[in-house]
Amino acid sequence: MEVQNSYIKFKVDNIEIEVQGTEDFIEKQELLFKEIFSSVPFSQNPISSIKPDKISSSSKTTDTKPEKLTIQDVFKQDFHYWRKAISKDTDDAVSYVIAGYFIQKNSKENFFTTQEVFSLLYKHGILLQDATKCETHNIENKNIIKVGTSKKWSKLRVNEEVTNLLHDILLDSI
Repeated sequence: MEVQNSYIKFKVDNIEIEVQGTEDFIEKQELLFKEIFSSVPFSQNPISSIKPDKISSSSKTTDTKPEKLTIQDVFKQDFHYWRKAISKDTDDAVSYVIAGYFIQKNSKENFFTTQEVFSLLYKHGILLQDATKCETHNIENKNIIKVGTSKKWSKLRVNEEVTNLLHDILLDSI
């Protein structure tokens, strides 16, 4: 029998809360945390409250466990594999950062552009409502940093704190 579990991680400034349970339980906890944190004057980083897709876990244990991939293994995968971290409910700004990080990791120059992000997501059936707005939002929230310009596009890089969070999301979505 498969038990469907969901997982959510909230991070507001230096406070981090992780919750795992049924989807209904997680939805109730998410509403509660959002209500609590909405009245607290923190400088919340919106990418930190990402809810990955359901995580399957088996209620029975076996002697053989499937080998868990490392983040280095994930880096070697194509974007189809990374796409598992993006559900239909994932915010555009988060999808933007995941795709940007994929491009950055596969770039010799270690950066990405909004044009590349839009093209990659479009090719995989994910349409951003406004890619430029996602770029601006992520720069303002320090999820990505501008490292230069290339013709009319900004050269961007995902900030180190967010890359660590993305590692967790990518590993948890497998």
